[in-house]
Amino acid sequence: MNGVAAPGGLLGLIEIGLRPYWTLLEPPPLLLRWDALAAFVTVVAAIALAAWLARRVDEFGALRPLRMEDLIYIVIGILPGAVVGGRLLHGLAYIDVYGVDPAALLDPARGTLSLLGAVAGGTLTGIYVAHVLATPWRRWLDVAAPVLLLAIAGAKFAQFLGGGGQGSAFDGPWAVAFVGDGPWTSTLASLPAHPAALYEALWALAGLLVLSWVDAFDVALRLPLGFRQEAGWLRARQLRGEDVTFGRLRYGLPYLFALSWWLVGRFAVGFTSRDPAVVGPLRLDQALALAGLVIALLLVAAATRVVPDTTVPDASVPDATAPDASAPDATASEDPDEEIAWPEPDAGVDLPLPRTTTTRYGSR
Repeated sequence: MNGVAAPGGLLGLIEIGLRPYWTLLEPPPLLLRWDALAAFVTVVAAIALAAWLARRVDEFGALRPLRMEDLIYIVIGILPGAVVGGRLLHGLAYIDVYGVDPAALLDPARGTLSLLGAVAGGTLTGIYVAHVLATPWRRWLDVAAPVLLLAIAGAKFAQFLGGGGQGSAFDGPWAVAFVGDGPWTSTLASLPAHPAALYEALWALAGLLVLSWVDAFDVALRLPLGFRQEAGWLRARQLRGEDVTFGRLRYGLPYLFALSWWLVGRFAVGFTSRDPAVVGPLRLDQALALAGLVIALLLVAAATRVVPDTTVPDASVPDATAPDASAPDATASEDPDEEIAWPEPDAGVDLPLPRTTTTRYGSR
């Protein structure tokens, strides 16, 4: 960390003096950019994590491992959805530019991809491929929850290594300036600014820790009934032959939590952005993150709906097979004063013993 002189005194500053690439061969020059290497490592790590989570079974052995061949097809299906969704949302965000020349959306050299659009599009196409493969797509969403946060953290860190994702000008002790030879992704990369991409990466990594705590078995039991695999939700899936685990979070909720966690951080980090405000005091990325967060919360509300267990008989409805309490008992004596002849203890008659009921806690 170096100091820079300013009218207010000596301010802290983190200067990045490295070049954004590594020369592999010269001549001719063969360069490897650090951000490209970090992005490749992120993709490999995300797929490896997904494969490990898919093969893992729960501690009670109630879940069967997911198939690895399905993972390959789902990953392939995610890619076009991410590209198309990211490009479409980017075009809608800048409709004033692409409305004049819609064909520019097909030019990869023009503009970029919306990260939120890429996540939404990749999620939808991944669910579609899983549905076509007849594999439990809700369980795949649970697998994707930590993978999503890891991928976002790695992508944002890769962006930071390339000098991208710089926020507004900042003179605090953790202000970052890229002073090495470029080219850097951000314009005016040498200007001390908020490391907005690094903020978002750290927020996503923190979400991994929180997700592991929320998804723990003992934590899920403290949540309302609608969040857990119990009652009618559990019974309906058992009747369909699906894999369930009593007391765990319902399938899909971990992914919605991971998505909501990221969107909250993206909204907060947006206040350090260089982009101008477009909706009141909000930047464009903040407005999109807020809209996505509202949709995610609506999906959470729909997923946590309490489903009554229709397999349990309603006490208010009389059972036709139960004996009528008002009907006379044929075995009862008509004379209330008549004595009942009980067998003598030594008459050699075996009396029935009380019935024992076995429960999960023992016998009673």
